[in-house]
Amino acid sequence: MTRRQTLAVAALLLGSCALGEEPKHDDFKTYIVALPPCDRVEVIRLGEGAGEFVPIEGRTDGAGRIVLPDDRSNLYHVEPHDEWWTILARQSIKGPEAERLASFLRAFQPYITERIEADGRHVFLGYPKCHFPPFAYRFYSGDKLLYDTSVCWGCANLIVGPDGMRHYFYFNTHTREAQGLLEASKKLFPEHSLK
Repeated sequence: MTRRQTLAVAALLLGSCALGEEPKHDDFKTYIVALPPCDRVEVIRLGEGAGEFVPIEGRTDGAGRIVLPDDRSNLYHVEPHDEWWTILARQSIKGPEAERLASFLRAFQPYITERIEADGRHVFLGYPKCHFPPFAYRFYSGDKLLYDTSVCWGCANLIVGPDGMRHYFYFNTHTREAQGLLEASKKLFPEHSLK
């Protein structure tokens, strides 16, 4: 083993030890880096929250609930707030271009911050769990839905995973790949520009 290879292995081991306490790091690899090959991506331009606010009978404090339409085919479920948003438009991308979009997501870099306490403990810091995604993505292999993902560049987070196995991650929005996915998505919907 050369000196360069030895240093690379040592750096990987040190990095994995430092991140070993953060379970989300392995999940990031599993659900983002390891996104299987896909031949189609549905890119969804999201609008605002859907539903009608209905006051709760007998309450004087303005409390109410959101009543959604029975047909939710033009709505997208935005987590973690259990909200449904309107779908302004959607496009299905196939072939090499679909794989290019998937490659952008696979190359996202996790954004993990940590603080080392006086006693040596590693404390991982998070951010508020806001999530206002302008775009959502459904990655397919044939007719099989691999992942359903919503991405928010403003809050630097995304929610990804197959049904029943959803994960919430922070990512570095400044990488070439993160910006590449955003720019490619914006070009698909020039009539629905971002504010």
